[in-house]
Amino acid sequence: MIDWTRIEDLKMELGDEDFEEVFRIFLDEVQDSVDSLETAPTNQTLEAILHSVKGNAVTVGFSKLAELAGAGEISAGQGADVNLQEIISAHRLSKDAYLAGRT
Repeated sequence: MIDWTRIEDLKMELGDEDFEEVFRIFLDEVQDSVDSLETAPTNQTLEAILHSVKGNAVTVGFSKLAELAGAGEISAGQGADVNLQEIISAHRLSKDAYLAGRT
């Protein structure tokens, strides 16, 4: 669910303080995107939202969320259904796992 190596690499690249700021920004951006999934956007809008979620998730090591958002992005682009609840749940679980594991 979490790519801890990616997180450690980011911490080394950015330093602990800057990493925390980047991570907070990520959480805010992804939360906004995930919240917008609740409004059942069109497939074109959904594809763009999921692309953003995927990119942010990759950046900070939320591997499962990135995987699901990427698959959803492809499905939305093809006009297929996307399991938004699975993506929303992966976001929550990833955030909880990160917060539990960083102590």
